[in-house]
Amino acid sequence: MFYPRLLYPQIRASLNRPEATVITGMRRTGKTFILNQLFTETKNNKLMLDLENRSNHEVFLLPDFDEIWRQLQIQYGLNQKSKALFFLDEIQNLPLLPSVIKYLSDHYRIKFIVTGSASFYLKNLFSESLAGRKIIFELFPLT
Repeated sequence: MFYPRLLYPQIRASLNRPEATVITGMRRTGKTFILNQLFTETKNNKLMLDLENRSNHEVFLLPDFDEIWRQLQIQYGLNQKSKALFFLDEIQNLPLLPSVIKYLSDHYRIKFIVTGSASFYLKNLFSESLAGRKIIFELFPLT
């Protein structure tokens, strides 16, 4: 059974905005659960990757960001003609990912919803590369 967190309606509403949605907070506060719930509630042309799994890192390490998008389309059957939703869990495992997110958001119709446990890391790293291109939600325990 799903018991919505206090922030859930705001996080859900952010899916309609172009900025990257960043969900951060301490371990075991429900970030992944919320990401899974959002993924379940959305329609087609979506992708969910857990970046704790190293096999999901490879495509994001390609030097050509356009090639990253092409490979994701091929591997996951994504359609370039409609808006794509990328749900990425534990992004702190790929330090260069904010640059990829910035590029793909700017050049393609892709909305990113990401989570990470390292609150300080996410806030500082994303402030450099995604200034004005992100909405940060900090999830606290027992809210």
